[in-house]
Amino acid sequence: MQVRELYDLASRWDETAAAVPEVVARLRQLRSLHEQVGCAQLLFPTAMPLLTMLWRQAAGFSSTLTHIKTVQDELRDQLATHDVTLTTVFYSCAQSEAPTQSTTSLRPAAAAACSAARGDAEQER
Repeated sequence: MQVRELYDLASRWDETAAAVPEVVARLRQLRSLHEQVGCAQLLFPTAMPLLTMLWRQAAGFSSTLTHIKTVQDELRDQLATHDVTLTTVFYSCAQSEAPTQSTTSLRPAAAAACSAARGDAEQER
């Protein structure tokens, strides 16, 4: 019975023993990489602070772009609101300038005023 137990114990380690050469090769690669990084840090001691500073500047630039996009969207919404307001004002002006005109003749005048207002608003954009 003891021989069988020893055989079972030894066979459990077969897979692990087969993986050992791969693990050793990988550890050697990692050691080489670690040494290269260490040499780079010795050659360029200011690289890390510079990279950190560049990373922070990139993050600040990104947040600035996000803010500009938000402001641009808000301005677009405000321009649309002002366009509606101008259309209403021009329509009201057209109505007050021609109180004696009939309703049917007032509509083309209001439409022309609205078209002019839209044209002025688009030129400002």
